[in-house]
Amino acid sequence: MTKYKQIKKITAAFLFAFGCQAFMPHQALAQEVVDEKNEVVMEPADTVNQVENFVVEYNDSVYPVKDATSYSSKLDESFYAGIITELSKETPLELTYNTYVQGFIDMYIYRKRDQVSRMLGLAQIYFPIFEEVMRNNEMPEDIKYLAVIESALNPNAVSRAGAVGMWQFMYGTAKLYNLKVNKEIDERKDIYKSTMAAAAYLKNSYNRYGNWMLALASYNCGPGNVDKAIYRSGGKKDFWEIMNYLPRETRGYVPAFIAAMYVMNYYYHHDLYPVYPDNKFCEIVCVPITEKICFNKIAQYTNYSVDDLKFLNPGLNSNVIPVWDDEPYALKMPAEMLPIYDAMRDSIVSSSKYVVPTYHHYTTYASGKSGVHVVRRGETLGGIASKYHTTVTNIKRWNNLRSNTIYVGQKIKLYGTAANRTNTVSSNSGSTTTTTTNTGQSSGTVIYYKVKPGDTLYGIARKYKGLTIDEIRASNGASKTTNLKAGTVLKLVL
Repeated sequence: MTKYKQIKKITAAFLFAFGCQAFMPHQALAQEVVDEKNEVVMEPADTVNQVENFVVEYNDSVYPVKDATSYSSKLDESFYAGIITELSKETPLELTYNTYVQGFIDMYIYRKRDQVSRMLGLAQIYFPIFEEVMRNNEMPEDIKYLAVIESALNPNAVSRAGAVGMWQFMYGTAKLYNLKVNKEIDERKDIYKSTMAAAAYLKNSYNRYGNWMLALASYNCGPGNVDKAIYRSGGKKDFWEIMNYLPRETRGYVPAFIAAMYVMNYYYHHDLYPVYPDNKFCEIVCVPITEKICFNKIAQYTNYSVDDLKFLNPGLNSNVIPVWDDEPYALKMPAEMLPIYDAMRDSIVSSSKYVVPTYHHYTTYASGKSGVHVVRRGETLGGIASKYHTTVTNIKRWNNLRSNTIYVGQKIKLYGTAANRTNTVSSNSGSTTTTTTNTGQSSGTVIYYKVKPGDTLYGIARKYKGLTIDEIRASNGASKTTNLKAGTVLKLVL
């Protein structure tokens, strides 16, 4: 271990039936889970909505639920009220019991039992990591329950709006909090890095409002909407007093958080039990990677599964671990694998030297690409939202709009599946339009270039780094490229 003084042990602080012992938390790591599709009630009284941040998909064949059973037992509301009152004495968070909270509790204990069982198993892995990050930022550890309602503790969760990871970061927000998002890596899926970013966001919001519940609400709808709700309520700074002035999807956010906090602590009152993932690691370490290394070569020389490495490093989009100038990538691996890796490291590095990276399929919202809609006469935000299968709230958040007022010619940014429905994105040059696509190892961008008088294939290729004449010909055929004519539109795959 002396060679790896920089290696930080990471908590996988969970106890399995076969006798693994818990370890004290140090640094965090990411674990990969497969998805499960769920819809969550926004207003439990009588309105059922689909909450984008809660939409995740699990694959039961890979990650089976064995202990979730039918359940119909009823407890008196006074029981829940008493429990939440006791919980509120143990946390600086202002917990309230009411019918909204009860609606979400019922959802978890009756309708989402399989999901709760999975989350209870995953919590044994992730919660020590979250707690450590919150402590280091002088925040309440119970903020960890926010990840339950954001992603169901799934680092690979992707919302329909394009938010990614355990803490559901949009691309723009991820960049603001220094998370790398490119074809090599998406740190929104890295449990430690994304948790640090979420903690920073929430602490900024708390410093703004002096109230953790308002900080949680701002995580969902943004501080602008919380400010507006405070103003409309006459200056109130209590979630329940401004609730009706918040966006509709945010009104259920804090009640869902309180319900999640209840069910993750008192699940045993409802015949719920943890279901652990198949990948069982008693202790996990981080190894700083400063040289090019391939997953397959690590597996070959250590006799460990590639799937285990991917499980622990879900943010990586390639079979080759990237090397950066600013900081080494922290490769997460089972602690028992470290001595073998240490002994075989030189062979792993040497055999990885000439491996050509292959990249996983990554979508436009993961790579930060966006679409743009140019407003036409007579259009409204509601109509645009309907056209691109998104919501007015999303469009306003993506474009920092304070009202529903838009004007002809205004450029509206669209992300996620909404961006996928746009046909083109106008560029500033006026002679090209761009659209995003996935093209293997390319950047994922297609340029439609309008040929100008005097243009040559050589000259066009030089305008775009990495583009060759042969690639232009391959994308457009001989009829367009043999005798280049002004006005011809060429497809350029970058």
